[in-house]
Amino acid sequence: MMSDFVPMSAAQYLRMSTEDQQYSIANQRIRIQEYANSHGFNITKTYEDPGKSGVIIKHRKGLSALLKDVVGGEANFRVILVYDVSRWGRFQNPDEAAHYEFLCASSGIPLHYCAEQFSNDGTASSSILKALKRSMAAEFSKELGEKVVRGKTRLAEMGFWMGGLPVMAIEDAWFLRRECDVEECPACGGQLISCDCLFEEREQQGF
Repeated sequence: MMSDFVPMSAAQYLRMSTEDQQYSIANQRIRIQEYANSHGFNITKTYEDPGKSGVIIKHRKGLSALLKDVVGGEANFRVILVYDVSRWGRFQNPDEAAHYEFLCASSGIPLHYCAEQFSNDGTASSSILKALKRSMAAEFSKELGEKVVRGKTRLAEMGFWMGGLPVMAIEDAWFLRRECDVEECPACGGQLISCDCLFEEREQQGF
């Protein structure tokens, strides 16, 4: 006897910011597809924001398009699959993430967080965990921003070129490099923005 089961159509939303390499688009696709297979979903639409910060929605064309389709009644899917709470966004006000999710849910299209340890089923326990995850996602982004500012300030004081138009003459030009905050340190293998190897190297070279 043939089964008459028809998988429910689903959209997936993918986002990767430059600092979250462990959240690669490929890794998200794999985990979401596994979730879809085990829960009877058929992914028919993909929205994605590669290399976009999760702090503001302004430059996230993928999420904006998803919300427009859902709210406008043009969505041809019944659920939205997202890797985890942080991929939906690291909004500094957690209520903003909740607002966008509410727009989807109130349109009859709920979100599923595929890699979270809780089911997004509206129970008290899942709501508490989701609110906590949203706050943690926002705090991570805030702390990262502060670390980047401190790191770039330190590198600028060391003589690194941190972007913008180069000056005609500058002392200690040996240290000028583009994108130095994401380069790999040849000594320790870490990022130049956070390691201390250059301090030692400068001293050894007599700077």
